[in-house]
Amino acid sequence: MQAQPQTAFDKLLARLNPDRERAGQLYEELRLKLLKFFTWKNCPDADTCTDDALDRLARRLDEGTEIQNLNAYAYQVARFIVLEQYRRSETVADTRAYEPLLPEPPESRMNCLEKCLATMSESDRELILAYYEGEGGGKIQKRKDLARDLGITTTALKIRACRIRTKLETCINACMEQDSIETDSSRRAPNI
Repeated sequence: MQAQPQTAFDKLLARLNPDRERAGQLYEELRLKLLKFFTWKNCPDADTCTDDALDRLARRLDEGTEIQNLNAYAYQVARFIVLEQYRRSETVADTRAYEPLLPEPPESRMNCLEKCLATMSESDRELILAYYEGEGGGKIQKRKDLARDLGITTTALKIRACRIRTKLETCINACMEQDSIETDSSRRAPNI
């Protein structure tokens, strides 16, 4: 996933809505719709595909491409990404795609979560832990307070937390995959 230049991201938000708060909400809605689309299309990494689609959309806007209907254009970009994924899977035999997905033991995931949290910057770690702390209405008020303390809007906080969560999920998945590889290799009988 390429990082979006801030100007391209700002142009995307401005195109969604002039009000930055509402633009952030619309961005999240579009992101969730694309995530569902990629999940429905069985893309192996729907999060990465979603971010790629949004990056490409922002880049097109930054390049000055005239886009009449932003949502329709986003889905067109998403369809191209799905085609790219299909072509890639046809040329590279990925046997993991045909293996049934088995649920991972929760303690393994928790161990990976702890490892990944330890590798994050202190500010990101504190933000993500504070963001998901609490339940119900208390959680909402805590998030408003957190945004106020950071001097940002709740939408900006939500976007920041989403990006941190995506990095964290990527780290956890890589850790889980590494643990799975190590477990598989330890189960094999030694060659004599």
